[in-house]
Amino acid sequence: MTAQVNSEAIVLRFNATENFSHQQWEILLDQLKSEYIPSLYATGRRSHASIEPGTGKTCVVIYFTSRTVNVDQAKEILHHWGFDVQEPTEE
Repeated sequence: MTAQVNSEAIVLRFNATENFSHQQWEILLDQLKSEYIPSLYATGRRSHASIEPGTGKTCVVIYFTSRTVNVDQAKEILHHWGFDVQEPTEE
């Protein structure tokens, strides 16, 4: 499981076998203080998930807001959850 964190968002990538239960996701999103953003997420959701073509990996994006934890706190939380926190790649 990998995580890339920059000043705008967190991008998580993992295989289906590495996925968390619904309850675990809710706990992680609570710890990150993620909140629903109407213009970016499906109704009531606090993140956006999709399957990456070609790799089949799940990609979850969590955008930072004024209420979420800061970048350093996010990295610490994700590391605690077992994510390999990497520097974002330039595209």
